[in-house]
Amino acid sequence: MTPALLERPPAPLFRDTGAPTLDDVVTGAWQELAAGRPTGCPLCGGAMAPRDGEGRCSTCHSGLC
Repeated sequence: MTPALLERPPAPLFRDTGAPTLDDVVTGAWQELAAGRPTGCPLCGGAMAPRDGEGRCSTCHSGLC
């Protein structure tokens, strides 16, 4: 490597865009389902309803359990 490359600070891996993280979205959906309330599917935005301790999306059929 050339000295100029070694002097340059590394580029950040992630930029803070202010948008919710994947963890924020999944945790929020899980909290709503755990409280017995329907919520939006974190994957497709469809309706996700609580059922038997988990959530199931009526549109894409993904689940949180």
